[in-house]
Amino acid sequence: MSAPSSLDPGARINPWRAVAVEQTFEGEARPSDLPRLTEALAALDGAAEWPARYRMRFGRDADARAVVVGQVALSLRLTCQRCLGEVRVPVDV
Repeated sequence: MSAPSSLDPGARINPWRAVAVEQTFEGEARPSDLPRLTEALAALDGAAEWPARYRMRFGRDADARAVVVGQVALSLRLTCQRCLGEVRVPVDV
């Protein structure tokens, strides 16, 4: 497996090559990199604590199928629907 490398937000990757060399990408994303999330948070009167951290690992599973496993973590700041105060929601998926 190769060492993790960073990925520019607008970069394109060749998934088959990444699988062949078991490539891992990790880094940070800014609001401009995730416009749909930023729009959804605005609709909820929320925000996020940027940057979001991500990791993508390409490889093969036990049945030799090509797979990509992704992870992203960031903390969302949303409006509580009960008290209308700010509530922080950690997201790590």
